[in-house]
Amino acid sequence: MKRWNMLEPRRYLAIALVAALLLVACGGGEPTEPEAAQPDSPAGDIQAEAPKADIVVVGTASLEFQPSEVEAEAGTVSVALTSEGGPHTFTIELEEGDETVAQVFGPGETDVGETEVEAGTYTFFCAIPGHREDGMEGTLTVS
Repeated sequence: MKRWNMLEPRRYLAIALVAALLLVACGGGEPTEPEAAQPDSPAGDIQAEAPKADIVVVGTASLEFQPSEVEAEAGTVSVALTSEGGPHTFTIELEEGDETVAQVFGPGETDVGETEVEAGTYTFFCAIPGHREDGMEGTLTVS
């Protein structure tokens, strides 16, 4: 005769709870549409949809930054990175070490970050393994 184990119901409850938490963490909400461009916007439709930042770049599915050459003024610089495909980072080579300013994980995602930079010329790149080696880097000129 099998003896009833009091821990058995708790095990099933714990499994159900973990499964429920995983489902909630995975989302399930409705996707949001980008804001429509304002008809009276002087910059036009493309600029109206662009995130507000000192530097706006797109990480492409073909492992490029568009544009690959950007400029900013010294001080606090904001960077908006949007992905057209796959995960990407906007990482700057600095004397004290590389700094990832923005990172995205999938197509259509945008991240905005800030960093302090002095006047000079810097290389920025994608720190995802293999991306920089495949040519995903650019030049940041700070005046």
